[in-house]
Amino acid sequence: MLIYEQDAPLKTWIQFREQYLDETLCLEGRGTPRKSPTCPGCHLKTACYRCRDCYGGSLVCLECTVTRHRRLPLHIVEKWNGSHFHTVPLRQLGLRIQLGHPVGEGCPFKKPGPRDFVVIHLNGLHNIGINFCECPGQAAPFAQVLRAGWWPATPLEPQTCATMETLRLFQVVNLQGKISAFDFYRALEKATDGWDLTKLPDRLAAWTLMIREWRHVKGAKRAGRGHDPSGIAGTRKGELATLCCACPLPNINLPEDWSRAPPSKAYLYRLILGHDANFRLANRMRSTEQADPSLCPGGAYFVDTGPYAAFLKNYTHDKEISNCVAFAALMLANLKRTKGIASSGVGGVSCGRHELFCPNGLGDLQKGERCVIIRSVLFTVLMVLPPGMQSCTIPPPLHSCYWRWTSSLYSKWPIVFLDLSP
Repeated sequence: MLIYEQDAPLKTWIQFREQYLDETLCLEGRGTPRKSPTCPGCHLKTACYRCRDCYGGSLVCLECTVTRHRRLPLHIVEKWNGSHFHTVPLRQLGLRIQLGHPVGEGCPFKKPGPRDFVVIHLNGLHNIGINFCECPGQAAPFAQVLRAGWWPATPLEPQTCATMETLRLFQVVNLQGKISAFDFYRALEKATDGWDLTKLPDRLAAWTLMIREWRHVKGAKRAGRGHDPSGIAGTRKGELATLCCACPLPNINLPEDWSRAPPSKAYLYRLILGHDANFRLANRMRSTEQADPSLCPGGAYFVDTGPYAAFLKNYTHDKEISNCVAFAALMLANLKRTKGIASSGVGGVSCGRHELFCPNGLGDLQKGERCVIIRSVLFTVLMVLPPGMQSCTIPPPLHSCYWRWTSSLYSKWPIVFLDLSP
């Protein structure tokens, strides 16, 4: 007798687990018995191929398999060998993808792509056969790959790319689940061959490169740079950053007469800034700006490294002197080990109410949380704020070192602005 308990779904499921097991084992075989072994598509040849990603998983012949997957080249196809199914690449079955033309249309000037052309997709790594189009007036090979919905790792003779769906999924799981690019790629390798029976191409370096490129272009797209005649090169400082929609933004969420508000209501239209530092985000000296350049210096949340570093060189030997014998945070920050690291942490300026980082509100620390670093980051934020926001900003940040910080704030104000101005 079956017992159904709505509040205990597993107790109900236990009574059906044997049937679940039987149906799962059925999927490992040829499925539902059929009267004829011929292909249901052409009714001519023997059906011994099935697709693991297509709905239904019905058996078809070789020719029908290739025909059906001209629009689905990244599906996983299996062949029945008499006792079990084994994976067969579509390239081995004769499928080649022609870029630059509609699906099914040939190219009189086709050029075979690299033999080791690899596409990284949601279901694993695929070594596919590909043909580029060299018709007169046709786009470059990397543009043909982009128009197919794939992201090439390089614009020069691409041989590795990732689908847009894969890049979007990684973006979500990276932000929500904190999955690194390394772990995500290794998971795709296991999805391709969990037993390590075949040697898979190593595309980890290309994968991390594509992630950086894709995120940079997506940020520029969301900021409207694709509709600006100056393009990405004309991006202003902090333009790629997202402003806090709950903070006062003139001409956006403030009334027209906000600047004439009475003193009892003026606090409603003030932008309160706060700052803090994270000493766990130390960066080791592993590369250089020449080998690993910034794609958009100062375009989003971090300050432009060039002017920022040049400004700090003038204060390399300045020591932060504290007059409070009971407060040792400043002294301990200066005692941090800095040998072999490019920065000892990150200092940031955010809105004091909602803790959203400001445009150009992050900067690398050198030898602790020095006041000169926090001042320079704050003034950079004030310079890149949208027009009108400077007049409703409360400059002194909220911090435990407030009394030390404000003692030299206004005395350094004109000097810092002069050094950091473009």
